[in-house]
Amino acid sequence: MTAPSPPWESLPPWKTRLLEQVQDLSYHHQRVLHHGYPDYTLTPGSDDTRVRVWQAHLRELDAERDQAVIRARANAIPEPMIEQARALGDRGIRWDERRPPPPETARGADVAREAMLDSVADDVWALEHTAAILAARRQRRIAAGIVSESEPVAASQIHTNMAALWVRAADTAVAADLSDTERAQLWGRDAHGWATLVEATVDRYSDTVLEQHWRTRAWPGIEYDARTHMHPLDSSGPGRAVVPGELPPTPQLMIDNAQQALAITSGDDPHIDGQVSEKAIAAARLDELTRSWGAEPLGEPGTIISGSAHDLDREL
Repeated sequence: MTAPSPPWESLPPWKTRLLEQVQDLSYHHQRVLHHGYPDYTLTPGSDDTRVRVWQAHLRELDAERDQAVIRARANAIPEPMIEQARALGDRGIRWDERRPPPPETARGADVAREAMLDSVADDVWALEHTAAILAARRQRRIAAGIVSESEPVAASQIHTNMAALWVRAADTAVAADLSDTERAQLWGRDAHGWATLVEATVDRYSDTVLEQHWRTRAWPGIEYDARTHMHPLDSSGPGRAVVPGELPPTPQLMIDNAQQALAITSGDDPHIDGQVSEKAIAAARLDELTRSWGAEPLGEPGTIISGSAHDLDREL
């Protein structure tokens, strides 16, 4: 069996960096496992604190690697590439030690632009993952006969967090002057892509794990971080109209796409055999009650980028 070709030959740079995360996290896990084990000293009052810290560090690295793998799979990176990155890291080989070696890092102005693309990729992923989490939680609550939100404050904060992330992603995307190819790679997820995402994430989450992710996405610090770490646009020039496709899909559109993907993967597609299931009717009613986004989606003709993130935010 031949090894997969170097990922930088076929993947956009931000996807290649996902594999770099997988490999280097695997490397660090192995280093801590084999070389970070603490020495035991026979001194009065010694306890197991040091070994517990070692165990906690391993669990943290393992969780970070698992999340990197999940994100790589959800973004359709070929499984052989993911497994190769993990295997190389487990063998003590870091990303920059691969053979053949990866390309040299960008220099000069390219560094700033690559950082902006990474920022957009991170925010779009956070939005897509959150959309899948919201859709899956809604689906499971409907199946359990729950049609009202028991924690409205947290639920509202999640939508606020998504709005803030969307604004930052939109600002950065415009500032980076993305090409059509880059936009398609960053947020052009079709129906198959959404099915891949839900299969790699929420379809594998137990109810407890899903609830943990939901609560994590409700952390107010997400909004604060998004609003205080922006790539501001140049406000010296006049505003310009943004044509459809220049901005990421709205949060509500992502939620709708995730719901459709879940309906298909769970066998509850309301269009199958021309039948409309009771679950689908309940979902539609709940959707009407809980839909919190504006009636006019962003990115339609007439949306104005005026140089301020807050201008965009007022549209949400």
